[in-house]
Amino acid sequence: MHIVKTSWSAQEYAETLQKYPRCSGQNSKTETLMDCLFPPIYDTKTKVSEACIFVDSQEAIIAWYLPNLLLPERQVHLSGNASFFRY
Repeated sequence: MHIVKTSWSAQEYAETLQKYPRCSGQNSKTETLMDCLFPPIYDTKTKVSEACIFVDSQEAIIAWYLPNLLLPERQVHLSGNASFFRY
């Protein structure tokens, strides 16, 4: 499986976000700072089409991309049962 690695740590990202409690994605100064400190994994023109794992600079898994893992019927069933995702 393809592994995509960030140049930053997810822990550092989370700690930095805590310094900006009103980080809503709408504050251009904060967004510019975050983009500089934690650049996107891909540019906006890159398309991920094969299964891969996203890891941070410390090898912690951030996300899995597993296309076509669930059959469409199963996706509909799960989306109709949101309580399935609650703790």
